[in-house]
Amino acid sequence: MFSRTDKVVISDIDKKKINYEAKIFANEIREKLNVNADERINVIKFLEEQGYLVFQILNLGTSGFIRILGKEKAIFLNASEPLGRQIYTAIHEFCHILKDLSQIKKIDNLSEEQKQYELDKMEYFAFKFADYFLMSEPLIFNYLSKVGVSNFSKITIKEIMNIQHHFQLSFRQTTRMLNKYGVLTDFQRDEFNKLSTKENPILLKEKTVELGFDIDLISPLSESRIPERFNQSILDNIKNGRISRKKVLYLANLLHMPSLEKIIEVGKD
Repeated sequence: MFSRTDKVVISDIDKKKINYEAKIFANEIREKLNVNADERINVIKFLEEQGYLVFQILNLGTSGFIRILGKEKAIFLNASEPLGRQIYTAIHEFCHILKDLSQIKKIDNLSEEQKQYELDKMEYFAFKFADYFLMSEPLIFNYLSKVGVSNFSKITIKEIMNIQHHFQLSFRQTTRMLNKYGVLTDFQRDEFNKLSTKENPILLKEKTVELGFDIDLISPLSESRIPERFNQSILDNIKNGRISRKKVLYLANLLHMPSLEKIIEVGKD
């Protein structure tokens, strides 16, 4: 269900309304789930602790989507995208689960034009929800105060990356939100973003390493990842003869998951 906002066409007044409502909803969900304002969130672990299945699959073909698997709600993420982008997409899809699943059938009877407009509103809401859930204005200013960043005109690339890694975001998401909250001017944002381009992606990696940060947030996964309880389920099915090793090998190849082959070896014992 994830799509970029430049493909979402809704009225300015609806954008204003949705932005306001998404901010309130994000704050309510953080409070309801006891997400500490000063705590760094491991988003994948957090979502799985809420009872959702999170699959990170290489070459997924889209940024992410949700599926109902039996009685389980699952979030699928494109592991070929940088981890920071996956984290953002995960919260975007989390919003769809919380807010939109129950509404989908209600819009099926609308005309195609009306249905598309409602879907666009859902996308825009989820986009804004992810912004505010991951990096709300109070959160960023509390953090800036905590680390002693007060002169925004002299903010450094190292301070930007500190913020990025604290909030577990992509580099461009970080600069976008800092610009949104007035920490970065348009000029500063654009200058920092010269480090992060499709034409020369190595620049950002080199600067990240040079400043002593790891590159996990700006890198894809090396292989697909499925929830641990799915690994255990596969192992149990191998031991009980309900699934053949040949099928598991096929699954490992399909999902680009060499580690599944280790499960087969364990299952032989």
